[in-house]
Amino acid sequence: MPIKPTRHIAEHPLELYLLGRLNPRPIKSVEEHLLVCHECLDEAERFDLYLSGLCAALQQFRGEEKVMTSARAL
Repeated sequence: MPIKPTRHIAEHPLELYLLGRLNPRPIKSVEEHLLVCHECLDEAERFDLYLSGLCAALQQFRGEEKVMTSARAL
Protein backbone atom coordinates (compact mmCIF):
# COMPACT_ATOMS: atom_id res chain seq x y z
CA MET A 1 0.00 0.00 0.00
CA PRO A 2 1.51 3.39 -0.98
CA ILE A 3 2.31 5.86 1.77
CA LYS A 4 0.11 8.97 1.66
CA PRO A 5 1.80 12.25 2.57
CA THR A 6 0.08 14.19 5.32
CA ARG A 7 0.88 17.64 3.91
CA HIS A 8 2.65 19.15 0.94
CA ILE A 9 6.01 20.90 0.86
CA ALA A 10 5.69 24.68 0.96
CA GLU A 11 6.71 26.42 -2.26
CA HIS A 12 9.72 28.29 -0.85
CA PRO A 13 11.50 25.27 0.71
CA LEU A 14 10.83 23.25 -2.46
CA GLU A 15 12.42 25.95 -4.60
CA LEU A 16 15.40 26.21 -2.23
CA TYR A 17 15.82 22.43 -2.43
CA LEU A 18 15.75 22.46 -6.23
CA LEU A 19 18.28 25.31 -6.30
CA GLY A 20 20.58 23.40 -3.93
CA ARG A 21 20.21 26.10 -1.26
CA LEU A 22 18.10 24.31 1.35
CA ASN A 23 19.73 23.81 4.73
CA PRO A 24 21.04 20.24 5.05
CA ARG A 25 18.74 19.28 7.93
CA PRO A 26 15.39 19.20 6.04
CA ILE A 27 16.78 17.75 2.80
CA LYS A 28 16.05 14.14 3.77
CA SER A 29 12.42 14.88 4.62
CA VAL A 30 11.93 16.81 1.36
CA GLU A 31 13.41 13.93 -0.65
CA GLU A 32 11.28 11.36 1.19
CA HIS A 33 8.17 13.46 0.59
CA LEU A 34 8.92 13.76 -3.13
CA LEU A 35 9.09 9.95 -3.33
CA VAL A 36 5.48 9.59 -2.16
CA CYS A 37 3.74 12.81 -3.21
CA HIS A 38 3.07 13.08 -6.91
CA GLU A 39 1.62 16.59 -6.56
CA CYS A 40 4.82 17.97 -5.04
CA LEU A 41 6.92 16.05 -7.54
CA ASP A 42 4.88 17.58 -10.38
CA GLU A 43 5.38 21.03 -8.84
CA ALA A 44 9.13 20.37 -8.59
CA GLU A 45 9.24 19.34 -12.25
CA ARG A 46 7.32 22.48 -13.30
CA PHE A 47 9.72 24.68 -11.35
CA ASP A 48 12.72 22.85 -12.81
CA LEU A 49 11.34 23.39 -16.33
CA TYR A 50 10.74 27.08 -15.58
CA LEU A 51 14.25 27.45 -14.18
CA SER A 52 15.77 25.71 -17.22
CA GLY A 53 13.93 28.09 -19.55
CA LEU A 54 14.99 31.08 -17.50
CA CYS A 55 18.64 29.98 -17.58
CA ALA A 56 18.48 29.38 -21.34
CA ALA A 57 17.00 32.84 -21.89
CA LEU A 58 19.69 34.41 -19.73
CA GLN A 59 22.45 32.63 -21.64
CA GLN A 60 20.93 33.77 -24.93
CA PHE A 61 20.68 37.32 -23.64
CA ARG A 62 24.26 37.28 -22.44
CA GLY A 63 25.40 35.88 -25.77
CA GLU A 64 23.58 38.63 -27.67
CA GLU A 65 24.97 41.21 -25.27
CA LYS A 66 28.52 40.01 -25.92
CA VAL A 67 27.95 40.21 -29.68
CA MET A 68 26.62 43.76 -29.35
CA THR A 69 29.51 44.76 -27.09
CA SER A 70 32.08 43.37 -29.54
CA ALA A 71 30.30 45.11 -32.43
CA ARG A 72 30.57 48.43 -30.60
CA ALA A 73 34.30 47.91 -30.21
CA LEU A 74 34.68 47.89 -34.01
